[in-house]
Amino acid sequence: MAKKRTKLSSYLRKVIFALVGLVGLFVLLYGFIVVASLWGRESIRIGNIDRKYRIYVPSTYEETEPAPLVLVFHMLTGSGRTMEWITHFNKVAEQKGFIVVYPDGYKGSWAEGSNLYAADQDQIDDIAFVSGLIDKVEERYAINPDQIYATGFSSGGFMVQRLGCEMAGTITAIATVGATLSENSIKECDPQEPLSVLMINGVDDHSVPWEGLSMRLCLLQLNTGSTITNVAVRRKSYKKLT
Repeated sequence: MAKKRTKLSSYLRKVIFALVGLVGLFVLLYGFIVVASLWGRESIRIGNIDRKYRIYVPSTYEETEPAPLVLVFHMLTGSGRTMEWITHFNKVAEQKGFIVVYPDGYKGSWAEGSNLYAADQDQIDDIAFVSGLIDKVEERYAINPDQIYATGFSSGGFMVQRLGCEMAGTITAIATVGATLSENSIKECDPQEPLSVLMINGVDDHSVPWEGLSMRLCLLQLNTGSTITNVAVRRKSYKKLT
């Protein structure tokens, strides 16, 4: 009986040590992720808020040769670091010679017009943020003003489409994945300059349905066709892609 108890006690100690080790490993991994997400961020003061962003400048950059600028917007609850990991735009920027910037949303969200998330609800001026961010990058680096682009996924794509509506004189082209305009954004959509638009949407996307999204008789997102019609056709704010 004593031997059985000794074996059981030894087994329990091993299990406890293993569990403690796993918890410790998880804590270290979580800490690494947090530190990695914060490392390398820069900030810009917009109003009374310090907004964060990440920037990558290719090794081939030369002050004598203005470079294209690409702004990459993350999904809801994401971050600039998230998009840096997911998209591998740094590698593409190194190959193609453009500067890439990954802005951080306000509390993981963008003021894209749906009024569903923190940035809209707290009346954050994300247009001022993006405009100020472009100005700051142009102060530090030689940027080709005819090659400023914005791209985004999901909620970041909603924000990019709003930029296309309101900053067409600054942004040359936009590309979005899994995004359509919100009903509120379309009311303010009046691009002052033509711009190229690439939209990638899926007919089986349940988060951003092809046919749009309504809730309690309120239209939250336009369908894909209506987004194209309102932005490109009715406003005649497009360039033919060749």
